[in-house]
Amino acid sequence: FMQTVYQRWAEQHQGPVSLRWVIELLSQEPELMAINSRVHQKKVQEQAKSVLILTAAGPETGLGHLGRMLPLAGALQDVAAAGVKLLIFGPQVERDELNLLPHQFVPPGEPDEQILTTACDQAEVIVVDMPQRLVTPSLLNVLVQTKELGKSLISIDFSLKPDQASLNWIPSFHLDESLPAGSAASFRHGWDCFLLRPPPARSWTGTPKVAILCGGSDPLDLATSLPR
Repeated sequence: FMQTVYQRWAEQHQGPVSLRWVIELLSQEPELMAINSRVHQKKVQEQAKSVLILTAAGPETGLGHLGRMLPLAGALQDVAAAGVKLLIFGPQVERDELNLLPHQFVPPGEPDEQILTTACDQAEVIVVDMPQRLVTPSLLNVLVQTKELGKSLISIDFSLKPDQASLNWIPSFHLDESLPAGSAASFRHGWDCFLLRPPPARSWTGTPKVAILCGGSDPLDLATSLPR
């Protein structure tokens, strides 16, 4: 909510935000007050789930994997009051959402197994979203051991082989029918499985509408920047 307010103010003003202007904005667009309505307020004795997200970004990998894990991380924090950490395989990239999330970049190449082991030991749920080529033997070994300890291992979009994960989450309305029938692996797919950022709170009207096809994650944040 505060980010939206500051963005709106900066579009037409400079200096500190005027409280009178904020009141006028909310009276004109009351739907803005619903932005944080989904945030779960954790109770005093409530134990938060610990979630580790393993993802990747970089010139060869692109920003799509990281782009769809950022809204997932935000939703886990807001809706489930979970403690979330990201391990990002690849060179450092700048994303505003990372300012609000504990994260660590793992340089290209074989990752330090101690970093992976420590991160997995501290998590109850591990989510993996990266190309299979980046799932090195040492990483897979740590993940297999973690699953054997009874922790949940969730593979996004076949980052792991189906039988290696506790749950295979497919962000698509289609699931390949050639998958082994009767497989013990668990799958989730459908229209409600897409991993998308919430649309911008502001609606643009009175101008031509342009459809931009950019995959499922809009890694360059075109939905927000282009209408300006």
